[in-house]
Amino acid sequence: MVRNDNRAQPFSIQIRTTYADLLERLEDLNTGNAMASLTSCTLITKAVKGGKYLYAQGRLSDGSQRQVYLGPLDGRGKALKERFQQARKDSASEIAAIEMSAKALRGAGMASWDSHP
Repeated sequence: MVRNDNRAQPFSIQIRTTYADLLERLEDLNTGNAMASLTSCTLITKAVKGGKYLYAQGRLSDGSQRQVYLGPLDGRGKALKERFQQARKDSASEIAAIEMSAKALRGAGMASWDSHP
């Protein structure tokens, strides 16, 4: 049961709506676009014994670099590489929009967390 006792809200409805929208967009980005959210990962092509192969390359939390074999650079490998690049472009514009919303919320006085320890 919801009770409205006419208490003052700390932020306007516009700010609360922007905040709710930002949370939803972050959740969508996190769950719907896992491949593009791998910001420390790139797809590379390597030539090995006359064939071309697709690898994912990135840094681990300890700072070491790792490559993981994905498959030959055939039609499926090329399609995967194109999807990855497109997902990166799409997520970059979404991340920019999310950062703009977060900046507006901070400007309105909403608290923020430092993302760096």
